Amino acid sequence: NPHYIFPGSFINPISDNFNIIYQKANLTVAKKDVRVSTSELSIPFGADIRASITTEFDFSYDDDAETVFPEGIPYYFENTDKSDTKEYEIGDKMDVGTYNIKVRDIADNYTLVYGDTHGQLTITEATLTVVATVAENIKYGGNPDISTEIEGFPFNDDDDPSNDEDISTLFPESEGGIPYFFMKEG
Repeated sequence: NPHYIFPGSFINPISDNFNIIYQKANLTVAKKDVRVSTSELSIPFGADIRASITTEFDFSYDDDAETVFPEGIPYYFENTDKSDTKEYEIGDKMDVGTYNIKVRDIADNYTLVYGDTHGQLTITEATLTVVATVAENIKYGGNPDISTEIEGFPFNDDDDPSNDEDISTLFPESEGGIPYFFMKEG
């Protein structure tokens, strides 16, 4: 955006002898390029990206990430699988895969430029622990009473149950519930 500049006024006693008319001039301040360097990051599905992501900027003057991005660095992620065109943000569910780490170019005084090392986020599979418990042994031909607990779902959130994952979301009763497989010991 252009700024108007005006020359300083005559403030010495001689200025009383003149009728001074000031003409304005335009000054345009262009954004400065700032190099962005993001590191490689690998996390399991559902892990908190905020705790692990690191980015370096080569800001001018006394700027830093906190002054340029007072509401936090606005990261977004693009899947390297080009069939997925969605831009993901921190907090979105991202499937297992590889994503380019980007920063939204919202800085007032800078244009973000990525260097040769452009970080990628790799999301690996999460580990679930499955425990099946039989209430009692049965006779041949009977149906066992089995309870199952699965721990390690990354998106269970007491504040937002719409994101919850549990046994019923993986194995809905309407589709037969949990499939059990039995194997004779020995």
